[in-house]
Amino acid sequence: MPLLEVLYSGTDRLESQRKQAFVKEATKIFQEVLGTPPGRLQFFFLETCGAESVAERQDDDSDSSTSHGTSST
Repeated sequence: MPLLEVLYSGTDRLESQRKQAFVKEATKIFQEVLGTPPGRLQFFFLETCGAESVAERQDDDSDSSTSHGTSST
C-alpha cells in the first residue's frame, strides 16, 4: 500500500481543508501517473515548527552538551 509522507513547516497550522485538497489532488496524480487504485494511497501529515524552533533546539543541545557535570576549571 503506497504511503505519502507530507512534511509541513510553516508559521500557521495546516488547516483540514488544505489537507483534504492536497489529498484529493495527490490521489488523482498517483492514479494517473502510477495507476494507484482509488483508496489505496495513504497519507501521513507531519507538521513541524518553523526555522525558529530549529535554532532553539540547537541551543538546547549545546546547553545539554556543556552541562554534563564536568568542569573546565
